[in-house]
Amino acid sequence: MEGVPPDTYLERFAWNEAKYPPRRPLKETVAAITETAQKLEDELKARARACAARSVCAGLASAKCSLTAQISMERTTGVACTCSL
Repeated sequence: MEGVPPDTYLERFAWNEAKYPPRRPLKETVAAITETAQKLEDELKARARACAARSVCAGLASAKCSLTAQISMERTTGVACTCSL
């Protein structure tokens, strides 16, 4: 779908005869479509892993910042913060 929203893709779908010629044996067409689908799935999984990694890093950075602020407050005021991270 390469950056096109699913509903738009479905509305404008046209068979790619250059990539999947109608005269090609069905077995070859299925193999080509399967290969394309596998590549898309692999790309989607890689993007999901990258997104998850960024989320984890952002969460850790936020927790570190909160913890640093909490320690700083304890040192300056002598009062321990009881909030959870």
